[in-house]
Amino acid sequence: DLTQLLLAVDRDQGQFGEVLDGRHPAVKRAIKQLIHLSKQDSIPCSICGQAPAQYPELIDSLVQWGITSISVDLNALESTYMAIARAEQRLLLESLRSNKLAED
Repeated sequence: DLTQLLLAVDRDQGQFGEVLDGRHPAVKRAIKQLIHLSKQDSIPCSICGQAPAQYPELIDSLVQWGITSISVDLNALESTYMAIARAEQRLLLESLRSNKLAED
């Protein structure tokens, strides 16, 4: 729904279906800003819809930005869970490396 609003496209209009892309820069900027603002006020921020399952590469960004939860269809649950785990592992490793470099 957010993607439709930001891109001013109706998903039921067949000729515009390919335009609805959760990876569009405007959509990503809006999601990042919403996550940032919610974190500032200690408000949980969740995303639901097809984008995380359709474009698993978005999950890295969502986790990095601090998303609280991701809701997907049951058939995408396992792959999404694994993508979240990989993204969290990468963040932890980056943090550990940064801390180690700061100590040296």
